[in-house]
Amino acid sequence: MIKSYKRVNTNVPIVMFNVSTRPETGGAVYHLQVYRYLQEFGADVRNITLPQDIPWLPLPVRLILANYFVLKRFSRLKLGDCILFEDCYSHLRFLLTNWWARIHGIKIVLLMQFNIYQDHYLLRRPFWRFVDHLILRYFLRQGDVILANSEQSMHDVLMLGCPKDKVKVVYCGVDIQLDSEVTYRSYELDGEKFRLLFVGSVIERKGLCYLLHALSELTDLRFELDVVGNTEDEPEYVCEMKKLIGNYGFGEVVIFHGHIADREQLRQLYRSADIFVLPSLYETFGIVLLEAMSFGLPILTTRAGAIPELIKDGETGLLVPPGNKIALAHAIRQLAASPELRCRLGQNGFSFISEHQKFYSWETVCKRIYTILCNMGK
Repeated sequence: MIKSYKRVNTNVPIVMFNVSTRPETGGAVYHLQVYRYLQEFGADVRNITLPQDIPWLPLPVRLILANYFVLKRFSRLKLGDCILFEDCYSHLRFLLTNWWARIHGIKIVLLMQFNIYQDHYLLRRPFWRFVDHLILRYFLRQGDVILANSEQSMHDVLMLGCPKDKVKVVYCGVDIQLDSEVTYRSYELDGEKFRLLFVGSVIERKGLCYLLHALSELTDLRFELDVVGNTEDEPEYVCEMKKLIGNYGFGEVVIFHGHIADREQLRQLYRSADIFVLPSLYETFGIVLLEAMSFGLPILTTRAGAIPELIKDGETGLLVPPGNKIALAHAIRQLAASPELRCRLGQNGFSFISEHQKFYSWETVCKRIYTILCNMGK
């Protein structure tokens, strides 16, 4: 629930693009929360909705059309002086708009909360990745302020040649409701099956395949795996995962739930799990890790990206090298065999998020951003 605040307007309007009212990813949640809180704090914030991509058109054509629509809709506002607040995930769209904005003296704030080695299949090829990084370098130079959602994101920005004095770290927030039942959580197995929970989009970067490979090594362990997350971003990868599940004979023990908007339904899955597993190859933050902590769950994840900024190995979770199914299998077996270890990791994680709940609240995060924008609008 957003509280009431004394409204202190920035001197200029703030323009955002494509704020999703039904976010399915952590990045989209960040974008939406900033939009909502800026309004609550009294800022004059505008959301410009962009047309959806037309999938049958080649990617370069879609990008040219998107640039045209962005510039057309932005210039129609006729705001004069304003702040352009952009999520860098869509950086290829906004090149023309940013160039036009710089000419007209408009200030630009860039929110950096995505993997510079992006998920799009074209950008996994060395040539297109090189081209993408050249464009991103140009794009970042247009920004007056760059907001990085972790130290790792800041490092990625600096590696692209961005001046350090432009970059400010503002961590993601998380909508935490500390689970009152954690006090009574039993870390003994409830029945013969060991319950694992994976929450994240079913895309290659999240590493679900390595979890399935690891589980195939544990032939003596009876388990169930709940997979929660969007299955529409990489449909070919989802098909590969379902084929892999069939090959391993996991059809009855691996359950795909898709994206779950019902918070209570998701809370029940967190409560019923024995461990939380996120075998990502890269993360710029990891909101779901903080969520798992709030339920007192022991966490098994990787040393990828910003994850070590949140999870301390052996204290609040176990960290393994990304893409290593053997290390992942060993850690699962270690957790399955020791209720004492699960209890220690789970309770330490719960204590950490209890102590830092205010720091990671959306209210605190958005106040930091609001202060930065107010200083720019003077």
